Amino acid sequence: MMVGTARQPMAHWARMTARAPKPKRPLSPLIGLIFVGLGLAWTSGCSGLVGDAQELVACLAGENRCGATCHDLTTDETNCGECGVICSIDEVCREGSCVERDCGLGRESCQGTCVNVDGDPQNCGACGAVCEPGQECVDGQCGVCLRGTLCQGQNGEECVVDLNASASHCAACGVACGVDEACIDGVCTLSCAPNETVCGQRCRDLQRDSNHCGACDQPCGVGALCVNGACSCAGDTLLCEGTCVDLQTDVVNCGACGITCPQGGACIDGICSCPEGTVDCGGVCTDVSSDALNCGQCNYACGSGGTCEASVCSCEAPSAQCGQLCIDVLNDPQNCGACNVTCAIGESCSMGLCLGADACYDVAVADIAIEEVAVYQAVKIALVERTEDRLSAVTIPASKPRPVVGRYGLFRVFVEPGPDWQAREISARLAITGPDPLAEPTLLYAKKTVTEASTDADPDSTFLIDVPPETMVDGARFQVSLVECTPTSTTTPTALTRFPETGFADLNAAVTGPMKLHLIPLRVGGEVPSLDPDIVDIYRNRLMAIFPVTDVVVTTGPEINGAGSMCDHLAVLRELRGIEDAPSDVYYYGVAPGPTGNTTGCSSLSSNPANANARVSAGWDRNNGQGYERGAATMAHELGHAHGRRHTPCGGPAGPDPNYPDPDADIVEWGYDFRNGSFKPPNRKDMMSYCPNPDRTQAWVGEYTYEALVDRVAAVNQLAELAQPAQAPWRLLMVINGTPRWYDNPILIRGTPSGQPLTAEILDERGTLITTAVVYREELADGEGINYMVTTPTLRPGWSAIRMSGLPTLSFDVR
Repeated sequence: MMVGTARQPMAHWARMTARAPKPKRPLSPLIGLIFVGLGLAWTSGCSGLVGDAQELVACLAGENRCGATCHDLTTDETNCGECGVICSIDEVCREGSCVERDCGLGRESCQGTCVNVDGDPQNCGACGAVCEPGQECVDGQCGVCLRGTLCQGQNGEECVVDLNASASHCAACGVACGVDEACIDGVCTLSCAPNETVCGQRCRDLQRDSNHCGACDQPCGVGALCVNGACSCAGDTLLCEGTCVDLQTDVVNCGACGITCPQGGACIDGICSCPEGTVDCGGVCTDVSSDALNCGQCNYACGSGGTCEASVCSCEAPSAQCGQLCIDVLNDPQNCGACNVTCAIGESCSMGLCLGADACYDVAVADIAIEEVAVYQAVKIALVERTEDRLSAVTIPASKPRPVVGRYGLFRVFVEPGPDWQAREISARLAITGPDPLAEPTLLYAKKTVTEASTDADPDSTFLIDVPPETMVDGARFQVSLVECTPTSTTTPTALTRFPETGFADLNAAVTGPMKLHLIPLRVGGEVPSLDPDIVDIYRNRLMAIFPVTDVVVTTGPEINGAGSMCDHLAVLRELRGIEDAPSDVYYYGVAPGPTGNTTGCSSLSSNPANANARVSAGWDRNNGQGYERGAATMAHELGHAHGRRHTPCGGPAGPDPNYPDPDADIVEWGYDFRNGSFKPPNRKDMMSYCPNPDRTQAWVGEYTYEALVDRVAAVNQLAELAQPAQAPWRLLMVINGTPRWYDNPILIRGTPSGQPLTAEILDERGTLITTAVVYREELADGEGINYMVTTPTLRPGWSAIRMSGLPTLSFDVR
């Protein structure tokens, strides 16, 4: 707000230029008195005195005598134009006239003094116009902050002359610059001294700033100063981890940086010490005479419920003193129920009893006995049996099956309750481990309430424990025991609830390996069988259920044309096997569309596992009314022949196995089908029989056949790992139902063919014997057929016919 005297602009210029000359005024009385005095002096003669004065005063050119002095009447403000004419204080004499004083542009004469009425607060706009206190005069007007901007500051209003240069109000009121910033052209800009460095948004002297010593954000520790860009400590202190400390007294840097005294201790002369009566136990000054965690010495704990008195542990119930320690024997697995009673691996201690993963206690069951322990892998394999008052391992003869390594197994524990038995839940535990005695065993179990004795026919009367393939390792050992889930029995347990009584028993498992099967679809009569994945799974699952193998690896090939009969297909498969240079452990099986003819399948009968060329078989894919399950059963039968198994002596087959233990091919032991978890009663026929069956799919594998397959599978897989000799061509002669037939294409065989070696005579065109050759005779497993493999790589000149015992002379050209 402008406050001041109103002013008519430029009015004073008019007074300077338009004023008329003032009239001459008479001499002042003072001048008259002067002249009176002079007259008194000159009273001796008037005329003479005047004349004398004129002679005494000599004026310069342009000056006039006024009395006794000379004056320039054109400029003299006291004698202006005429002697005695005096100008006023604000006037000057110019050309003999009193005119207003000229003070120059923007200035006026006020009481004889030239002032700037545009900026003089005592003469603001006009002489004598005084501004009020706190006001300034700008352009002849009184007001507050007329030459700047009025801003509200911390101390009230303040006048900011230049917002482009004010650090408190930069570019606008209230916009304050930082500590080290200056306002330059309305922008807050860091402005550091030459010895300062910008750190963040501040100027820092890196030579002296303790928070930025030598570099930005590099502070000195407590008590340290920054001198010439380096942290240093004063006096006897030393810099440790950025802090100045006294190594003689600092408990965390005692004697040297980083040496911490125990809790409750002190640092005296640079050495840690504990108060008298205490010792350093793990960094704490401890009174070992009363500390239950360090009783008598460091780290000697009295245990749960224990106290330390005079450096000796004292136990309170329910703890017990084991050695010098108080142990909670109700819950300690190393001292469960009493000192040094250790629970098994994986068990806990509850209420003084060892508790397993089955939530049952490590307490042997009373009034019951283990009658038998068996493992099922297609067939029942007895492992443990009870004889009167003891449990014994079953001795497995060569003709009995053994468990197979790497194959799923079902352990079955049979029990017999005693006369005082009270029905209750118990647990049968199975521990399996490998040959390493230090290895941790795998713990498995089954729980049930026992009400009666176990039988084979009632699975629910036994304990069934599944054992995964990865647990059935080579050199596996096992242990079986019965334990209480509610230990309420008061009678004494017997030794018939654990086998073996200590340690583990050998499982005597055999190493076999997988079966590799290559399926070939045979085109017969314009029809080709299907080998869709679902159908192949039916075949594979049947083989896995019956054969003692770890896996059945199935591959399929493209279709080929079959031959005249089921056994004729074998020659085609032999040729294909040689052409494809099949590995020695791969079985070729031709799948024919069925039913065709009366023969469901045919196979080579390989007596020697080294004869890989005999691993060829063929069979129907299905049968009316029984579908692909019948084809799967046929496949298992024919592949049994390819594994060297003859027919069982039942149903009138040719060349049955004379060593089969039952003349009716009955299975004498229970079997097990993992596909559906069903047990197979021993009222079935072996899968290698021709015995009448209600349904051939109901045939199963007996323990005699199973054990023979164990040996053959193991032998084939072991031989496959050995180097094979170079391939050699052989010529095949098949005699089906007495009719011979030569196959033109040579068959490539690794090593020696299977069969019985015979000496044959080679004849020329006249029937004359010219040489002999070795041939191998092999019966076909199904059908009236015999294979002969002739050892000649190529027919030599002059060879015309061959003669063998039991056969007529055969020309090499017979088709």
